[in-house]
Amino acid sequence: MKISFLFSLPVIGMFMSVLPAVAAGPVSRFETCAVTLNPSTLAIPDVGGSFGVLVNTDPACAWSTTNTNAFVALNAASGIGTGTLLFSVAPNQTSSTRTAFLIVNGVSLVLNQSAPGGTGCGFNLSATTFTPDQSGANGSITLNTAVPTCPWTASVTANWLQLYPSSGSGPAVINYRVAPNFTSQPRTATAVIGGLTATFTQIGSSASQNDRFVSLMYFNFFGRLPSVSELAFHTSNLNGGLARQDFIVSLFNSDEFNNAGRFLAGLYSGLLNRDAEYAGWLFQRTALVTGLAQPTQFVDNFLSSPEFLLKYGSLLNDDFVRLLYRNVLLREPAQSEVNYQSTALSFGTLRVTLAAAFLNSTEFRIGRGPRLSAFLLYAVLLMRDPSAFDLTFRAQQVQSGVALNNLIYEFISGPEFLSLFQ
Repeated sequence: MKISFLFSLPVIGMFMSVLPAVAAGPVSRFETCAVTLNPSTLAIPDVGGSFGVLVNTDPACAWSTTNTNAFVALNAASGIGTGTLLFSVAPNQTSSTRTAFLIVNGVSLVLNQSAPGGTGCGFNLSATTFTPDQSGANGSITLNTAVPTCPWTASVTANWLQLYPSSGSGPAVINYRVAPNFTSQPRTATAVIGGLTATFTQIGSSASQNDRFVSLMYFNFFGRLPSVSELAFHTSNLNGGLARQDFIVSLFNSDEFNNAGRFLAGLYSGLLNRDAEYAGWLFQRTALVTGLAQPTQFVDNFLSSPEFLLKYGSLLNDDFVRLLYRNVLLREPAQSEVNYQSTALSFGTLRVTLAAAFLNSTEFRIGRGPRLSAFLLYAVLLMRDPSAFDLTFRAQQVQSGVALNNLIYEFISGPEFLSLFQ
């Protein structure tokens, strides 16, 4: 269940992200090659055209498409890991609407094409080719449609490209954000909006390897680039022999990361009693570090979310305090602690303020440490959610006392990280 924000920002989970093709650390045990399609139904205008659909699946999963429709031609019909299914639909020269089905690993994509003379949805994009430079870009794409009620979704094939909103009806302006490219190679991602595709091709960086490494880590941990002095200091240390994993440990334990990235991930485990999700975490981190929202606003959104209210209902002050101790600190409070905190609430302390204090406490960071740290390692190093197996495995490593720098070395020496930093 997603959490709707009350201030004028998109919702958690708005940015679609795609798992990279190779997993670091242990090999995940994928029992099936299930896929999901976004969207799973498309309204095709009578004139036909070229379209695309995002195929979401596990990184090592192979997928292919079966087509038995004479008026549909497949252009890119298979792949490994998440990708885009591309196809063309011929003009409808019959006298009625028609439907086609494409089957991707057993999952149906439904194509409903309008009859000649019918309006259909008539989607079109204001632009379909973008070439942001190495430093990244922010901008927008206008989606036009002939029918105000036609629903649409927006998704991407790479997590360095973000779109918001991710769904709607009728004409809309879809904002995009392209992250800086810290690799030396150009890269390409596809946005699929209302079944139409837009291509983003970004040039690589000409900076030195250590400069790119420091900049990448700052961006992933803090949502910003290092200052000139920070870049010079850390690059000098790396050039002088400092191990990269030791540099990362310093960022992982920094106050700046604790007050933003770790705090936001803690909202999920501390208030909703579940693991964070990368897309929501990334959106919130961006909003926080750019000044669009304050920490207490996020706490308030979680406490007033349907997910929180469905789980816990309307709580009296004593019950709310006990919930914080149980969920955030993972222990039963002493009655004196309940009395103290409940009295503070009765005399005007806001629940949002109290919850934020619990989430910023050292006791919370230690108690929730293993699983929270495992999620954050995947978020800041691989820029994605871990699989359930990998999250449990890494949490067990942290719990058993594996040194953080050794754990980080496993990530940054693996092929998945290296592919993000070639």
